[in-house]
Amino acid sequence: MAEHDSNSATPAGSNPDPSMDPAHLTERIRDLVEERRRLLRQRRLHLLLLGLAVSLPIHLAIMVWLWSTHRELPPAAVPAAVVLDLSILPDETLQDMLDAPESEDLLSPELATDAGEEAMNLESELTAEVPDFELEATGGGLTTVVGATGEGLGAGLGSNAAAGASFFGIQSTGNRFAYIVDISGSMGQDGKMAAAMAELKRSLRRLPDYAAFMVVLYSGNPVVPSFQDGWLRASRGNLSRINAWIDGLQPGGGTEPMPAFEIVFELDVRPDVIFFLTDGLIPGSIPAEVQNRNGKRSGAAVINSIAFGTEAGHEPLRRIASESDGVFRFVPTGARP
Repeated sequence: MAEHDSNSATPAGSNPDPSMDPAHLTERIRDLVEERRRLLRQRRLHLLLLGLAVSLPIHLAIMVWLWSTHRELPPAAVPAAVVLDLSILPDETLQDMLDAPESEDLLSPELATDAGEEAMNLESELTAEVPDFELEATGGGLTTVVGATGEGLGAGLGSNAAAGASFFGIQSTGNRFAYIVDISGSMGQDGKMAAAMAELKRSLRRLPDYAAFMVVLYSGNPVVPSFQDGWLRASRGNLSRINAWIDGLQPGGGTEPMPAFEIVFELDVRPDVIFFLTDGLIPGSIPAEVQNRNGKRSGAAVINSIAFGTEAGHEPLRRIASESDGVFRFVPTGARP
């Protein structure tokens, strides 16, 4: 009986359930944590596969749409372009900005094709054969002398600029061009006024629109357009106004060019090139006065002088051109520029 009691008695502090063993519990917890991690990884993989399954058709649809919209459409299906023109600039300024410069070769503008009524008028006024120009050095300048046939070019250079201008065959470079042209009474003979004004309009028309110009005509006194307050940009609007003003002029009076030179030399911004034309005898003091006002510094303007229609009085014009590194040219009546 005592033996039975000793066998059936349970030791104090013992655990009859093996599942409650601490080592077993630790192993069980480790297994559960690992299982949880495996399930999380599996869930992430399922979500990734689901995302790919959803996004792949969408991306394929986008690619098909891009391909269909960027392929070349037949001519009938090409949509018309829609242009929205918005501006808060004044109308006149906007028009000048929209004016496209005429196509030209700046290095040889005299080779461009003349067009329009002005060119036709010039052709009707000047019907002689193209003269040949023989070049000879005259001090610092260059002289052109008319021969029989062919054509030559002057080469007076202004400041370092990209724009170019040509007047009666004399080509010069610069940004600002002043035209001092005789409209005295003698210019009304032999069609000289009409030919000179047609060549003036042709020269202005060939300026690039970023160039600036000033027109000062003269007889006994200077004659300038009322809207010309300093330099004008060679825009279509300004050229249209200056052409209309020129068309309303009539020759008359004497030949006094110095006041016209004074207007040009008094500008705040000096000209790069001056084209000076006369058909008469100018006072012998004019070359010295012009040189004194123009100066010999680097900013002095190149002055190209043209004796138009008369062989008398060339020496003062030669001096004006020579002392400013310009070009002198004699243009007989009926010669082409």
